[in-house]
Amino acid sequence: MSWINEVNEEVKTVNFGDARLDARMTKLLRDLSDKPTCSIPQAMSGWSETIAAYRFFANEKVTYEQV
Repeated sequence: MSWINEVNEEVKTVNFGDARLDARMTKLLRDLSDKPTCSIPQAMSGWSETIAAYRFFANEKVTYEQV
């Protein structure tokens, strides 16, 4: 099973109560899994993606347990 399939399997039950957050979680897992030893800014494809990642983690709907 490829890592993308594992990401898709892992996020099947993710529900932050907002489809945009659910989609962002999937994208973040894919981006971070491509560069697992990099920091968030290094793993993202640009500044806007980096800001989006930090906004995701700062969102009050996103909890440690859910991630």
